[in-house]
Amino acid sequence: SSGINAEWPLRPGTSKVIRIFVSSTFLDLEMERKELMKFIIPEINKIVLEKHFTIQEVDLRWGVTKDEAASNKVILRCLEELSRCHYFFCIIGQRYGTTFDSYPKSPNDAFSWLEKESPGLSMTEIEVKHAIFHASPKLPGEKMIFLIKEDTNKNSDAKLSKLIRTIENHCQNADDFSSSKPTLKYYKNDDPNYNFSDMATDALHDTVVKNTMKEIEGSTSDEDMHNSFMEQQSLLFVGRKNLVTSLSNTIQKENIIVVTGASGTGKSALLARTLTTFTADNRLNDFYHVVKLNANTKDLNNLLLRLCFHLSKIINEELDEHFEPITTLWGQIIKCETPFKIVIDGCDELLHSHELFSWLPDIIPSNITLIFTATSPGPWNTYLNKKYTKITSFSVPKLSVTEKAEVTKEMLAAYGKKLEEKGFNSQLSLLLSKREANNPLFVDLCINQLRLNAVFENLTQCIKELPQTTEALHIKILGLAVKEIGVSERVLAYLYCSKSGISESDMLLFLQLKPLVLSNMLYYLQLFVNVDDSTGILSLSNQFARKVVLKNCFNEEKLSEVHKELASEYADLISFSSSHYLSGRKDAYQKVLFHYSEAGEWKTIVDVYLSDLNFVRQIVYLGLLNDIISIFNIDNTQLKGMDKVSYKNAMSQDVMKHLSQFLINNKNILMKEPYLLQQRMLLQSEYFVDQVENNNLVFNNFVGCFKSLSEAPQVNKCLMNEHSSSVVTCLSASDVSNIVLVGFKDSKLQAINSSSSKILQTYRGHTGPVSCCGFLTPSRFVSGGSDGSLKLWGLLDSVCIATITPHKYQIQDIDVNAITKCVISAGIDRRVTVWHNDVIFDTIEFDHPMNCISFIEKRKKCRLRLCVDTTA
Repeated sequence: SSGINAEWPLRPGTSKVIRIFVSSTFLDLEMERKELMKFIIPEINKIVLEKHFTIQEVDLRWGVTKDEAASNKVILRCLEELSRCHYFFCIIGQRYGTTFDSYPKSPNDAFSWLEKESPGLSMTEIEVKHAIFHASPKLPGEKMIFLIKEDTNKNSDAKLSKLIRTIENHCQNADDFSSSKPTLKYYKNDDPNYNFSDMATDALHDTVVKNTMKEIEGSTSDEDMHNSFMEQQSLLFVGRKNLVTSLSNTIQKENIIVVTGASGTGKSALLARTLTTFTADNRLNDFYHVVKLNANTKDLNNLLLRLCFHLSKIINEELDEHFEPITTLWGQIIKCETPFKIVIDGCDELLHSHELFSWLPDIIPSNITLIFTATSPGPWNTYLNKKYTKITSFSVPKLSVTEKAEVTKEMLAAYGKKLEEKGFNSQLSLLLSKREANNPLFVDLCINQLRLNAVFENLTQCIKELPQTTEALHIKILGLAVKEIGVSERVLAYLYCSKSGISESDMLLFLQLKPLVLSNMLYYLQLFVNVDDSTGILSLSNQFARKVVLKNCFNEEKLSEVHKELASEYADLISFSSSHYLSGRKDAYQKVLFHYSEAGEWKTIVDVYLSDLNFVRQIVYLGLLNDIISIFNIDNTQLKGMDKVSYKNAMSQDVMKHLSQFLINNKNILMKEPYLLQQRMLLQSEYFVDQVENNNLVFNNFVGCFKSLSEAPQVNKCLMNEHSSSVVTCLSASDVSNIVLVGFKDSKLQAINSSSSKILQTYRGHTGPVSCCGFLTPSRFVSGGSDGSLKLWGLLDSVCIATITPHKYQIQDIDVNAITKCVISAGIDRRVTVWHNDVIFDTIEFDHPMNCISFIEKRKKCRLRLCVDTTA
């Protein structure tokens, strides 16, 4: 009933609840208990959550009924809860506590020791004695923590002094070298070096965290993350056994099931609990994808990639990096007849979800069960109904009157608590009378608020002050986080406006926050913010969270201001210079355009970015062409007022007319072969000839080659059709003749006479695409390939004179110094190599791959210019 997973050690991806019993007197240690509940345990919980553990403290400041409190029955209640816990955390202050004149008779042998004790023990001493001497099974010493307030033993209370000696003797008598030694610390709140907060945090870290890390085997993976979420959700589902049975029967009979229900009704928890009712054999090959985990899991490509590798494991087929689409695997999957389920939780949160089902076979075989969950039907559901005729819908209803009480009591029991049910002011009835008490999420949030803020004396008042709806409760929680914890509203605003989340490192950089400060904020925002542990990407958890953040933190009028801020921050991550190449992170290029467009800054987009063909080239090279085209294809009906006017004015400029038409016409080939951008610009539009030169869109004298070739009557045929069906990957023109070298994707090179368009020689030797070439002398040239090799060629006889392989991977660029006969090369393996007289003269390694390299001055003593590829 406690939801404890007793399998040790745990495999990666399984979840475990760690229950910590908190023992102390109440009146003198109210501040310490509040510090423990609100700050210390959440900090420790944040650490163990990374390994899929969660801490559940049992703190009976409230949760004991008046009848129990007025009688000695409270003793059995506390000891029962203590027996269900993994750790015992005891704080000793200035009071011994209320004593009992008699003890209840134990219903079993577990607490029979109490009947032999003399009357007059306090609740704290009873709990301490049970933990130390009588717990069954015995509680190991390393799972007991005692914090004693300094100078407490000087108190005149003899019973308190005796209790402290009992604790000290137990801790001191343990073997110093034993792993089972209890933790004993003394604290003093007026001493910054020995304050309660630091002492308690250190003690919990040295026990709970270290034990947790020891007890779990292996490391977690992307698959573990999804599986662990489902297991944790299974533990959260309480009551409603008939619903579990009904869904289980449906899954066994049907093979396409759509589970829907309002937000907070427990769809994920119900599905997870239902799936755990199946035997391990029936779940071995199941695939789970939880869309709302983070920004990355909302990406359809991420889902399909995970699914593809999962299917390949079922059929025992390894996939390389160039694997075929999922559709090619279905035939083998159907033949293998292995039963498994594909579960996608949160289809309505998945980006481009309607495209998902185009990857599924037209007929779902009987050995495969598809299960989808969503808050409500959407475009994906419409597409699904068109593709398949037989789809079973399963609706998760809100709680009935009986279920409300059942679910609430079970949720309270997880923390060892009860609400008063008798009398005119029944606390349970007061909570269940809330408007949305028929929503499990609302009940869970209410209990957590009471757990953090209520004590026995003010519990009824705290229940009365709880809001009536889930949205209002979210707003209250968010308001408390901003007011009491100091959560920055700017953090929430940035998350709201981000396109696909924002990294922790960027958040720290943009807002100049300390890591610990942001970490604490994120813990108290876990209801609203998802954190992807593998990438560090932060994102708002769902549409409901977005609605609450917008309503509570800022209004739509301030959205433009926030988008401008973010655009400016990402612009700083792009390096503009007179160099032929721009550097910067790939996502920065994408997000600059996105945020400026969301802010309606169309003039900035055109004048600063899209008018700079170096920026356009980099966008194309990074595979972000659709980001530009989406700006040209924007639906003007979505624009309002001045936005619409400024958009039309910006897009009416000549450069935008030519650029939009060119990119749209060449989209297919540029998406596949981005390095053809310069070539197609110069071949297809006279407008871009001057633009290319003015914007320094040059590498390996590309423009010079095209200008030489443009005088030839068959230039288009020469380069594209007549002589080769392969893609041109590089060019180099001779300074002393009309010969142009052309490298191709199919690994060959050709020497072409630019006056006659005649092919003079063809050179073969590379095992992959030729990435760069250049003349060393009028009769010799050098080429570099994706195979990592550099080759020296004779121009007229097509003989390869020498070959070296100075790079592990593709050579990005070369340059030659005709005076010193030196060749320098740069590769994506982070190496720069100097080649002289057919021998590698020197090799330098950098922290990043190189994009391009060139001699600044081609003399005997020369300097080099490098461009680091910071996008890799």
